[in-house]
Amino acid sequence: MEVGHDSEKEVIVDYAGSLFRAHKVRGSLYACPICKNALFYNEKDLIRHIVSHAMASEEAI
Repeated sequence: MEVGHDSEKEVIVDYAGSLFRAHKVRGSLYACPICKNALFYNEKDLIRHIVSHAMASEEAI
């Protein structure tokens, strides 16, 4: 799902003192701010997904 729908709301996720911008769509799902097509039910799963993006880019170096 591409972010940009009327039901979208930008939120700040505070995870262990690190702040992340994300979007809540369909009322309660978090959309990945990097790839914008992965949806998560909770902040913890979203953060794991964001870390996987960081790990993948680090491996590419």
